[in-house]
Amino acid sequence: MNPAQLLLRYQALADRESRLRESIESTEQRLASDPVVAEKEEAVASAQQAREAVAVRLRDSDREREAHRSRLRTRERELMSGRIRNPTELMQMSNEVAHMKAAFAQEEDAELALMEEAETADQSLKAAQDELDAARREAAAGEPALREELEEWRAELADVEAEKSSVWDQVPAR
Repeated sequence: MNPAQLLLRYQALADRESRLRESIESTEQRLASDPVVAEKEEAVASAQQAREAVAVRLRDSDREREAHRSRLRTRERELMSGRIRNPTELMQMSNEVAHMKAAFAQEEDAELALMEEAETADQSLKAAQDELDAARREAAAGEPALREELEEWRAELADVEAEKSSVWDQVPAR
């Protein structure tokens, strides 16, 4: 081979070496952390945060509702106790109790909506967890093939490096 052909061959081997190194690096990164699995882990974390946020809102709503229930019972007992003899005060207290009951009913409806939202968040979390588990199983199933492919590329890379070195040794110094 003349020097130009040797240099052309050397360049082709260098290009092949570069492509093999890129393939090896991307496969090693995929084996270290599968992007699909990482995406599913983020989805699970997001669903978990959403579920926790709804649970906090539900607990807060429950505390408020119980406080209002307690005030309502107190006012109802006071109304029914017979201590208040003034008809105007009785009417005012009766109206107040009626408004408290209406507000309490609205709070219960809001809490039911929050419970439905919590159930939806739980279902979303379960679906995300199922998808993550499936992605992990799929990644684990594909890992042996990737490792085999990686070893083949490493062996080919060693051959290319050896051939490239051999070709370079044949190129005249000038």
